[in-house]
Amino acid sequence: MPERAREPAKIVVALDFGLKRIGIASGDTLTRAAHPRFTISNGPQGPDWQALMRVLADTGPARIAIGEPYNADARRAP
Repeated sequence: MPERAREPAKIVVALDFGLKRIGIASGDTLTRAAHPRFTISNGPQGPDWQALMRVLADTGPARIAIGEPYNADARRAP
């Protein structure tokens, strides 16, 4: 049976939204390991969109994963 051609690794950026900060991690589809990268501010006026756009431009992800916010007791955040 012929071996299937392997797809090249793609960069994935994950965003973890909090009330004060957004955590950003990156990884790839080959190793499937993520590494923390940055945090950017998130407040009453919303996220620091310019900082987020810079991170995305610098990393050039093929995919973006967005975490669903939960409270410390595992209840879904409002």
